[in-house]
Amino acid sequence: MRKLVSAVFALVAGVACAAEQYPYRWFRLQCDFRKEADVAFAEGIVRRAAATGVYNGVLLDTAPDAAISTCASWDGETVARFGRFRGTCAHEGIEIVPVIWSVGYGAPLSVEPDLAEGLSVKGVAFERRGAKGRFVRDEAAVADFARLKGPYAFDAKDAKDGLNRGFHPFKAAPFKTYRCRYRAKAENLNPEQRFQILFYPGDANDHAEPLRGVYPVRKPTTDWFNAQFDFYSGEREEHRLGIGVWSFTQGRAEVASVTIEEVAPTAFLHREGTPIAIRDAVTGAAYEEGRDVVLSPARNPWTKEGRRPVEVSFPAGSRVPEGGRILIDGYAPAVIGWDQYPACMSAPELVRHFERSADDIARLFGGFPKRVMLSNDETRAGGTCETCRRSGLDLPHIFARMVEAEMKAVRRVSPDTEMLIWTDMMDPLHNANRRGRYFLCTGDYFGTRDLIPRDLVAACWYRRNPEASVKGFADAGFATCAATYYDSGSLDSSRRWLKAGNATKGFKGLIYASWGSGGKQDFRFLEDFAEMLRTESAPRTDASSRDLGEERLRIGLLSDIHVTVEE
Repeated sequence: MRKLVSAVFALVAGVACAAEQYPYRWFRLQCDFRKEADVAFAEGIVRRAAATGVYNGVLLDTAPDAAISTCASWDGETVARFGRFRGTCAHEGIEIVPVIWSVGYGAPLSVEPDLAEGLSVKGVAFERRGAKGRFVRDEAAVADFARLKGPYAFDAKDAKDGLNRGFHPFKAAPFKTYRCRYRAKAENLNPEQRFQILFYPGDANDHAEPLRGVYPVRKPTTDWFNAQFDFYSGEREEHRLGIGVWSFTQGRAEVASVTIEEVAPTAFLHREGTPIAIRDAVTGAAYEEGRDVVLSPARNPWTKEGRRPVEVSFPAGSRVPEGGRILIDGYAPAVIGWDQYPACMSAPELVRHFERSADDIARLFGGFPKRVMLSNDETRAGGTCETCRRSGLDLPHIFARMVEAEMKAVRRVSPDTEMLIWTDMMDPLHNANRRGRYFLCTGDYFGTRDLIPRDLVAACWYRRNPEASVKGFADAGFATCAATYYDSGSLDSSRRWLKAGNATKGFKGLIYASWGSGGKQDFRFLEDFAEMLRTESAPRTDASSRDLGEERLRIGLLSDIHVTVEE
C-alpha cells in the first residue's frame, strides 16, 4: 500500500511539475563506461534524481578518450554497460542528452589523432645512428635560465592575500617544444591551496591564463620528488614561469632544480594543412619522407605511447649518411593546460568524422537522441595550421563554420533533433571577450555569437554575471538554458541563475552541474536543487517565451561546407 501511495504521489508531483516547470530539469553526469564503478555510481544518481519527481533529463558527458562520439571504438563490455545505463534511464523516465564532439578537448583524437590542431615546429634536429634517428637538443635554445634554477621557498606566513608566488622571465627559441623539470616538496600544505608551476607567454599579467602547468602535490605533506611538464614556445621568445602558491592558508612548499630544455614533439601531424619538410642540417639538401626518412604516426594522446617523442628511422636506400644530421619542419599536436588536446576546426577530415560519428551514435542509442549538446567549450587552440590560414577566415568564422558542419551531420540522420551548445566561446562576457590572442589560438573569438544559427539552444554558464549572459543570448534571438552549481558548496549561485531565467524570455531551464568525474562528482544538493526548481521556478508565459528552438531562425551567414577528396 505504501508503494502505491508513493507512486501516486510521484505521478501527481510529476504532472504538476510538468504543468508549471521548465522543460529542461536536468543534471549533468560524467561517466566512463569502461569502468563498472562509474556506471554503478551513475545509475545510483539517476535513481536519486528520478525519485524527486522533478528531474527529467541527464546531460551525459564522457571522458574525451572514450567519448560517446567515438563509441564505434568501444569494446563489447563498454557497449553493454552503456546499454544497461540506458535501460536504467528509460525505466526511471530520465531522457539522456549526450554531450558530443568536444573539439576543444579533442574527443576525435582517440580514433583519429592526426585531427589534432597543428602547431608549427621548426628545425627539430635528428642525427642518424644506424637505422634510427637520435634527437639532438639545441643547447642554445634556452637562454638566461641558469639564474632561475632555484631553490624557491614559500611559507604561509609570508603570503599576502593568500598569494606567495613569483613570475620568472626567460628566453627560449620560437617554434620549439620544451620540457620543464623540477624537484619539489610540501609540508602541511592543503592540495586546494594550488601550489603550482605554470608556463605563461612573456606578456602575460598576473590575471592571465597559463598555457601549461602542473599541481606538483596532491597530499598535505610530500617529501622531495621529481616531475615535469612540456610546453610550446610559439612565435615568441619571451616567456615566464609562475612558481608558488596561489591560495595560501597554511604550511610550506619548496621547489629546487628547475630546468628547461628542448625536447622532440610527440608527433609530426599527417593531414591536409600540416606539411612536413626535411633537409640536411649542413647542405640544406631536401630529403623525402618515406624514401629517406620515416616518422612514427600520431597516436592517441591519452595513452603512454601517444605521449612519447616522435620516432625517426632511416629505411634501406636512404640518402641520409651515417652520422648525418637532419632538420624537420612540421606541425606538432597542440596541447594546453594539463591534458587538453584540441582538434583542428578547419580540417575536412573533421567534417567526415562528424558524419560517421552521427551514424555511430544513432546505432548506440537505437535511434539518434531527441536532444544533444554540441560541446565546443574552451576551444583553446585554432587557426594555427595551414588549412586554417588558407581558408581566409578569422577565428569566429572558423568556429561558426565548424558548428554548421556539426548541425548538418546531426540533421542528416535526425532532422528533428534539438541541439544545444555551450556558450562560452560565443559569449562577449565570457571566453569571447578577449581581444588579440586567446590561449594558443591565432586571434580571438570576439563577435562569434553574431555568426551562430539561432536554432541552437544557448547553454549559458558564465557564473560571474548570469543575468547579463542569459539576457544577452535571449536578446540575440536564442532560446536559452543554464548550467549551474559547479560544486560550489551551496545553491546561492543556482538561485541567482534561476531568478535570471525567470526574468528571461525563451528560457528553458536549469542543469545541476557537478564538474568532477566518476565517484568524485558532487551530488550533495541534488534533492535540494530539485526542490528549488519545484518551488521557485516561474517561467514567463507571455508570447515572447514560445519555443524559439522550433522556429529554425537562421542568419544565413555561412554557406554549405564542401569536402573535396584529392585523388
